[in-house]
Amino acid sequence: MPLKSPFFKLLILTLFLFPGRVYADIPYQLVYLKNYSAPDGLPSSRINYLMQDSRGFIWLATDKGVSRFDGQHFKNFTSADGLENNECFRIAEDNYHRIFFYCNNYRFVTMKTDLYISLTHLKK
Repeated sequence: MPLKSPFFKLLILTLFLFPGRVYADIPYQLVYLKNYSAPDGLPSSRINYLMQDSRGFIWLATDKGVSRFDGQHFKNFTSADGLENNECFRIAEDNYHRIFFYCNNYRFVTMKTDLYISLTHLKK
């Protein structure tokens, strides 16, 4: 039996006593996290939903509108831009890359053509 050998017993004991030496040469990744809030451009600090679309934008549904984050700046959309209600609960994207928003008044809205065009209510 190989475990009865003194060499293997010493090897097992060494691994248990000095586990840091086994992983000492493995590089680690440093992750930087930034916390964004209303002073950074968010319409509200209360986030109901978060998603990333196929273009790489981060969409945030808040209680005071929808916000799109491009990695540096926030672009906010409210009822003044055509959103049915400022309180938004869910965001989704379909296969045609259209972004849909589910608002407080139980209606879905979507972007009409591009990111800066006003939002319209979907009709049956």
